[in-house]
Amino acid sequence: GACLASLPSPPTTSPTAGGGLDVWYKEGDDYANGKCSNARPLPKWRPTSATKEACCASQYGSQFSNACMCDANPCYSCKCADAQDATKCPALSYCRVTTVPPTN
Repeated sequence: GACLASLPSPPTTSPTAGGGLDVWYKEGDDYANGKCSNARPLPKWRPTSATKEACCASQYGSQFSNACMCDANPCYSCKCADAQDATKCPALSYCRVTTVPPTN
């Protein structure tokens, strides 16, 4: 009993919910590449949002890389890795640069 009680997340006698949390929070302190998470356990003193997109908007609203919003929605902007894939992000066709062959 005493050994188990000293664990960071000791087992309980009642069932605990599995999977992710129902809220999203800022993950880590790397603003440039930061993302939002719903992984358990919820870190203390982290503000939460109802959706991943809302978390990104509130915690990383001026993030130049759009890393958080691209993680939440791979077709969010031209900066997202999937933006160049016409089958994944057809609405972002303006992101795909086509080159015109030179004329002789």
